[in-house]
Amino acid sequence: MPSIKIIINALLLCLALSAQAQSFVLDLRHGPSEWHLPAQLQHQWLAPQAGLDALDEAAWQAWTKPSISLVNQTQALWLRIPLQLDASRPWRVVSEWPQMGDIAAFWQASSGHVTALSLESGWRYPVFALPAETGQGVLLLRVHYPQIAVLPLRLLTEQALQDSRATQHAWLGLFFGIGVAVVLYNLFLWVSTQVTLYLWYVLFQLAAYTFEAIRFGLHEPWLGPLSSSSGFILSAGLSFLLVNVFSAVLLSVPRLAPRLWRFYRALMALFAVFIAALLTPLGPWVMWLALPLASVGTLMPLVAFYQVRTEHHRYLWLYGASWALLIAGTLLFNLALMGVLPINQLTSYAQLFGLSTEALLLSFLLGLRLSDLRRQRAEMAEELLQVKSQANEHLQAEVARKTQRLNQALRELQQAHQALNEKAIRDPLTGQFNRRFFDDTLSRELQRAARENSTLTLALIDIDHFKPFNDNHGHLVGDDCLRSVAQCLAEQLRRPEDVLARYGGEEFAMILPATPDSGAQALLQATRQAVEQLAFCVDGQRLPVTVSIGYVCVAGGEPSAVIAAADQHLYAAKAAGRNRVMGAASAAVAP
Repeated sequence: MPSIKIIINALLLCLALSAQAQSFVLDLRHGPSEWHLPAQLQHQWLAPQAGLDALDEAAWQAWTKPSISLVNQTQALWLRIPLQLDASRPWRVVSEWPQMGDIAAFWQASSGHVTALSLESGWRYPVFALPAETGQGVLLLRVHYPQIAVLPLRLLTEQALQDSRATQHAWLGLFFGIGVAVVLYNLFLWVSTQVTLYLWYVLFQLAAYTFEAIRFGLHEPWLGPLSSSSGFILSAGLSFLLVNVFSAVLLSVPRLAPRLWRFYRALMALFAVFIAALLTPLGPWVMWLALPLASVGTLMPLVAFYQVRTEHHRYLWLYGASWALLIAGTLLFNLALMGVLPINQLTSYAQLFGLSTEALLLSFLLGLRLSDLRRQRAEMAEELLQVKSQANEHLQAEVARKTQRLNQALRELQQAHQALNEKAIRDPLTGQFNRRFFDDTLSRELQRAARENSTLTLALIDIDHFKPFNDNHGHLVGDDCLRSVAQCLAEQLRRPEDVLARYGGEEFAMILPATPDSGAQALLQATRQAVEQLAFCVDGQRLPVTVSIGYVCVAGGEPSAVIAAADQHLYAAKAAGRNRVMGAASAAVAP
């Protein structure tokens, strides 16, 4: 009976948990705030309609590929990850691929009780919250994506998930902003010139960015998850079809390479048939053609470019460079899609980066093409008014030369002005920001923290025993030590808004906007350890270098009072034995 099977399998899972406690259990109580899987994953394949009672403990096998690739799978994939949870650290499991079928998660506690985890809404990817409990158990995932998908799994704390989401949104905003600008620019060119080349390029960009939008799940918060990957594959097929049409028109393939054009027409007809088949019940039967067609469709524009390269020397480097970047990104993505490469930042964003870069370069190329068309019309008018045109050309050339010289002079003046401004805010010895820049920035950031009710962290960092160090080894070695420590401190900062400045002598200061006490403590402890591990050598001998750090987390206040508060913690760190971090958080520091 099903109930008896469930009880038996629950007992088997309990025994398996006991056995795994002696082998591998992913401990989430301490350590990093995120884990990338499939490290230590176990899996088995079952029928799509099979439930928990169909799991066979003897059938679990280790997942050995760099990534989880699902291509034309008729069975459901079950994954098992033993975990050690802590109720004080809530975790989320995220599949960073838009839902294109069925996905479910279950938590098997050490007692044998199985709980179905709810799928959280409002995210671009499937997100499940792990139970807020302390103890050991097993995370079970069931995935049935029947067509083409990958399953990049991550375990993240709530804060790490929010930070990752913010970073991804920033990058996607940049890339898709470039796409919108390029589409509008070329749409304007098409409307103003009525040259169909620009229309083909607009259609290609729309299809390509639709593909990327589906791949990154931008549709899910509004349209909900997809039942399959047909839309994903359909937009990809349209992208390859339209880019080949655009390349054939741009490179004049029908006129310059008629034999290649015959093959081109056959390929585009095959793409059209493939896309049409996806919209019919035949879609699942032709799905296997997606990756081969994508590979051929990616390489064909380069083949066409090679065939007619002597006729388009003006566009040679632009077209070749732009398409090479897109091919490289597409190749990395396809290899990850096939499970050859792991899913990471490179393989995830390489294709989108290549597409955005290609869009910019090809837009510039199309601008050159438009310039050529205008020049040809000017040459036709020149034949009618030769004398006047020659005079105009001479005048225009003279104006262009003088304008170029003026522009060059303006650029040099601007560069000199920028260099002076940069020099005015930099410490000449360490290359970091100086005290003047620090004072201005601290005052501004404190006002913003008070206005936005956010937490600002100020840290004062002092090199321990630096005066005896200077006296024993000389000022030149001391200067080298200051530069090395400054470089080490700067390498710990990851955000552009974070500021490192030389406060004076052997003392440095860090301004960390929007950083609460927990984040400040982690960063500053890592900074202290990095300096402690610094390999600073004199005459082949490593000299130990440590720092003491005092910090304060505030939501506003007067700069002098905030500095004084951080300084008190710095003195406390030195009094407590140096090479340590001491600080506190407060709502605001009064003058």
